[in-house]
Amino acid sequence: MDSKIPLTSEQLEKQLRESQALFRISQMLAGTIDLPTTLGQIAQAAASLILNANRTTLHLLDPTGTRLEPMAVSGSGASDSGSSLHLKPGRGIAGLVLSSGRPILVSDVLQDSRFVPVRDGASLVRSLLVAPIQIEKKNLGTISVHSPNPGVFTADDERLLTVLGIQAALAIEKARLYADLQASLEHEKSIRAQLVQAEKLAALGRIVASVAHELNNPLQAIQNALYLVQMDEALSQQTKKDLETVLAETERMASLISRLREIYRPINAEEIQSESLNKLVLEVQALLNTHLRRNKIQFEFFPDLALPLVPMIRDQCRQVILNVCLNAVEAMPNGGLLTVITSHRAKEKEAQLEIIDEGTAINPNILPYIFDPFVTTKESGTGLGLAISYDIVQRHHGRIEVESRPKLGTTFRIIMPTEMSRHSISRSETKEPI
Repeated sequence: MDSKIPLTSEQLEKQLRESQALFRISQMLAGTIDLPTTLGQIAQAAASLILNANRTTLHLLDPTGTRLEPMAVSGSGASDSGSSLHLKPGRGIAGLVLSSGRPILVSDVLQDSRFVPVRDGASLVRSLLVAPIQIEKKNLGTISVHSPNPGVFTADDERLLTVLGIQAALAIEKARLYADLQASLEHEKSIRAQLVQAEKLAALGRIVASVAHELNNPLQAIQNALYLVQMDEALSQQTKKDLETVLAETERMASLISRLREIYRPINAEEIQSESLNKLVLEVQALLNTHLRRNKIQFEFFPDLALPLVPMIRDQCRQVILNVCLNAVEAMPNGGLLTVITSHRAKEKEAQLEIIDEGTAINPNILPYIFDPFVTTKESGTGLGLAISYDIVQRHHGRIEVESRPKLGTTFRIIMPTEMSRHSISRSETKEPI
């Protein structure tokens, strides 16, 4: 004979409401990653299913783990944002729920010494029921209901609130996993972009080295021929002046070719020395002083005096700083402030150099390609300065980043490792033709 007491119609109706509410939440968990909406739905379910609840509040721990922040509120006073609870481990009902991982039902808070009074909405709290929000024993927060009347919550209410706490934990975990996935995808996208950029620059290096080599031989022949012509005493004064101009230009071309060959030739480990980024900035400032005054640019340098030395090829890294500073000056045709800041990222074992201008922002359509060869907004620019700078920094196992916003100017960040084997700087894939 079955000894089970049959359920009343009210109990059956209550179970049906609970099942329908939990099913709706499960559907939402399966179909959305909108955490605020899901948590709001859970709070509403608690307020509607626990009939004597005056108010439901869902709190999550902040990143410090010492404060519960309201994330969803339903019921009386729900138009306000809920209350923030300052916690110490094991203090108050919520603190005890977090530390134990078990729900706590208080029939009358006035008779319970564990309760810490908090102004929570417009109503006085007498009955309180708090359940944990946790997953794999990791505390995430609490879900609570209260009433101004004592002794109104039951064991069934405790069971239901515990299930809702589990649903909230699943929603939070899903949202966090999605955020982590998005971050990983963005990181992978960034790495892929860097690899593509590296291949472009490697190809550019091979082309530049080959072209520089091929140009150097005929250029030397041209210079020698011009020197011989210049020695002819029968030349007019005007012709001699014209020859001097041509020779000066060929010298300039030879210097440019020499610099290109220097940048893209294979690196010898003996060239790598530990150098001061601060000192390089001061050297660049000295080179630019006249140019800065002429363009009404104020130069401010904020060095990190404790910045460790950086292993580098000095001339190449100085050229990078000079290139970026010259671009910053050109971005401020009406004058402005050029700020340079060095800092030590000790945890990452990196030195950071920031070059900040107040000039015209980089066109958003061009910004993703700013380090590509031959990309430039200047009428007389070649589009090689930033590409070469990027390549130099990368070969030093560093990275160069740019941030540019209208009315705020542009910031270039050059980040270099402070600890590196003398043999670990990447050798250029460029090989000079024989």
